[in-house]
Amino acid sequence: MFFKIYLIIFQVKVIFKYENNILYNIFKMAKKNRPIKYSKKIINIFNVSLALMSFLLLLNLFNVNLPHIGYAVYDFLDQEESNCFISYKEEFNQISMSHCCNEARKQLTCKRQFNTFGDLETDIICFTGQSSLSYHLNNQAYHYCQDKGMI
Repeated sequence: MFFKIYLIIFQVKVIFKYENNILYNIFKMAKKNRPIKYSKKIINIFNVSLALMSFLLLLNLFNVNLPHIGYAVYDFLDQEESNCFISYKEEFNQISMSHCCNEARKQLTCKRQFNTFGDLETDIICFTGQSSLSYHLNNQAYHYCQDKGMI
């Protein structure tokens, strides 16, 4: 406990030690009762960042869920067609997406494993056991099933 308090005090001393630090200058000016002067550029940057933060907090207040930027970029760049295959031992067949999503949901686990069926590639495999049916989906098919709430 004593070590944590000492560490916090040490960090505060380090922060206020350097004269080029903004916090140092703010508290130095406040002690001397002088007005703190910043350029219009710095004030505008603070105002824009505060407006952005208040907008994000307002969205959070109303429970607005924004999509993740990574998914949006990935969906934009990945334009391949959704494919789903069912396989048992060495045999495989392509099946419809609705059937694939329903059956993949029933499986015990889904993991990332790259497979090739002819000239088509799959990225994810869903299965119950090693000697049972397995469902192979590419990323587009997996995201389709996730969006429909089936996986």
